[in-house]
Amino acid sequence: MSIKRMLVPSMVILTFVLQLMTPVVARADDGTPPPDPTEVAPVVVEEVPTVPEILDQAPEGTEIVVLNSDGSTEPLATQAAAEAIVTSDPIWCPAVQTTPTPGTNGCTIAHSDFTSLLADSTISGPGTVYIENGSYAGPETSIQFDGSTLTTWGALTLDGGWDLTLLSPDYATQIGTSTFTVPIFVTNWGTDVTLNDINIDLTSYTPDSYGLRVVTTGDNIISNAITVNNVNVTGAGYDGAYLDNCVMVPNPDPDIAGWVCNGTSDVLITNSTFDLNGGTGLYVDGAGLVSLNMVGADGNATGADLNSDGSILVANPPGFTFNGNDYNGLYAGTSSGDVILNNVTASDNQYGAIVGTDAGNIMVSGGTFNSNNTPDPELDGYGIGLQAGTGIGYVNLSFVTATGNDIGATVGSEQGDVNVAVSTFSDNSYAGLAAGTMQGTVTLTDVVANNTLGDLGQNIGAIVGNMDGSITIMGSIFNGNTEKGLYIESTGVATDPDVTLLGVTAIGNGLKGAYITYVAPCGTTAGGVNVSVNSGDYETNGGYGIYAAIGPDGTLTRVTAPLLGDNGGATGLSIYDIVVDNSVSPCSPPEEPKSEPEPKPYHVVEVPETGGEPVEQNCTDYIGTVLVLPGEDRATLNCPATGSFNLLALLGEALPGVIPQGTEFVSAFHFTLMDGDQQVTLLTNGGSLGLAFKLPEDATPNDHYAILYWDPTDSNGTGGWVELPKYTERLDGVPLVYALHPDADPSDGMRIFSGTRTLGDYVKATVNFTGVFVLIKK
Repeated sequence: MSIKRMLVPSMVILTFVLQLMTPVVARADDGTPPPDPTEVAPVVVEEVPTVPEILDQAPEGTEIVVLNSDGSTEPLATQAAAEAIVTSDPIWCPAVQTTPTPGTNGCTIAHSDFTSLLADSTISGPGTVYIENGSYAGPETSIQFDGSTLTTWGALTLDGGWDLTLLSPDYATQIGTSTFTVPIFVTNWGTDVTLNDINIDLTSYTPDSYGLRVVTTGDNIISNAITVNNVNVTGAGYDGAYLDNCVMVPNPDPDIAGWVCNGTSDVLITNSTFDLNGGTGLYVDGAGLVSLNMVGADGNATGADLNSDGSILVANPPGFTFNGNDYNGLYAGTSSGDVILNNVTASDNQYGAIVGTDAGNIMVSGGTFNSNNTPDPELDGYGIGLQAGTGIGYVNLSFVTATGNDIGATVGSEQGDVNVAVSTFSDNSYAGLAAGTMQGTVTLTDVVANNTLGDLGQNIGAIVGNMDGSITIMGSIFNGNTEKGLYIESTGVATDPDVTLLGVTAIGNGLKGAYITYVAPCGTTAGGVNVSVNSGDYETNGGYGIYAAIGPDGTLTRVTAPLLGDNGGATGLSIYDIVVDNSVSPCSPPEEPKSEPEPKPYHVVEVPETGGEPVEQNCTDYIGTVLVLPGEDRATLNCPATGSFNLLALLGEALPGVIPQGTEFVSAFHFTLMDGDQQVTLLTNGGSLGLAFKLPEDATPNDHYAILYWDPTDSNGTGGWVELPKYTERLDGVPLVYALHPDADPSDGMRIFSGTRTLGDYVKATVNFTGVFVLIKK
């Protein structure tokens, strides 16, 4: 069974450093929750007569007095009297009524809380719930709009911040926001949902929960729109906001396997923040356009995770950022639409912004992607400021800044062009910019990639490559990098010239200013790269100014002489300034075939739910041990990890903590590893632990799943659930590795080698630590 769609643009770009990059954008395998068990059952309440109705029945001459909270009388004309008379909320009105008028114009009476409002049998059709300005203090532990029970309701708007204190409906005014200290759920909703002017602060709320959850797939037929404006969610123990309007159906194109969203309804979010939540700040699974305008998500596990079958647009002015998150700042993946980022800031994460599309274009205009690093690049791979990959579209970057990362930016397309203009990728640790394409052109204009320093290896300003197209670099600067300023790979399959360097500056680099190499298939004895050098400056490099290893038929033409000299330790002009190497394409001679030893098998052991006797790892005869529970959940300890271990199935009531509110328990197990009489948490001697949870028999493509880990060090040592991030790849096809505790000392060593994804009938992940793991349905 295929659960949720996976976006996999198979793109090959560079053979050096990024090793034939293959961008993969993976959809999350998460899903719709059941009705929350804490939902309050509907109760029947009597309609309360309005004040005018009471006055009509009062005897003539009746005197009316108003008592305030301390029992004293208030003059009827005062604001205090009005507040004493009308203190209730909320009020539902039909959609045609633009202001609340309690008890008239089709509106309900002013209810004392949401429990009584949800039990109001007079509500029918589309409408708006008007909520009083200020802090809501109702009795509910969660507010739940469940479309499977509220069957007479239609399109829903929750509108906060109203002044309902004055008697006359004519004076009802929207003046601010309404603040909730309990979560809000809108689930199984079969029509559009809109939320305006609402704050949700769960800082003091237990248990862990979503802050806001909206799912408009109640009819399981077609998507419905979700609109969020001026909504702020903070302090949720789990995801801040979870918005899903994607109804999965088989792809109508019989030639294309997989699933697509039925419908094209949008998810529109404006002027909202999702900060300091325990899970993802903002998660969206959209059918149509997913648009964020003035939206921020700081200090979460993941900032924003945006998925769509349409296009994704993120546009932010200053003040709205995706900074300081544990894993990714911003993830945006779409199957067919474009991804557009305008003035996005994603800094101080492990990975800043990761964006991709199968069949659309990527446009990044403005934006800052600084100081995104992994704690230990040798163990984790490199932190990336911006990664952008597409299958058949183009990638355009302009006015982008990516500094202080391990790698500033990696961008590529399989079949389209890559253009980078007026952007800075300086002061990174491994590479400033890596850009490439298979069948398109690469153009860099006014790019700066200086001062790639550090001890991570190549330390190159910019890496550029293509397989079947031209490379043009104009007015760009690559100075002061530890090794090479500019590294170019080309197959020479393009209209000549294959490589154009126009007004390029590459001075003061540790080795070569510019290095150009021919990357024809191994064994090729003819062909080459034709290079045009027009002006520029290639001085004072530690090795060569320009080194062109361009194959037997390659040429280098100086259209206008560049500035040269003082390269390779020489003074003035020297043989180190420009070297043209026409030797046969670099390729090692074919090796004699070697007989490979028979691969070792896995040791598969079926264990009872109670775990049974401990199993000893045998790395002499096997490459690892697979423990299989009766329900087919399994854990694989891969060599060279050693010790004796056990796998114990856990029921929901046996877990060390309550799973987040709004999620559904599926299964769990506890993997323990012993080294002698010492329990092992971290696989310090290498190896890894593969987690594989069997999908329920009733799983559908609309379900979303996640794996939680019980982290004993969370919450100042009291423990808490951590959701493993979803599986995502770098552009070279290598999975992103995440430090479980990114702010800890690198020697902490706890790593997620492969995030959560659904493969076949299993939800899988790979880690290097032991403990309690749970499969949940989101």
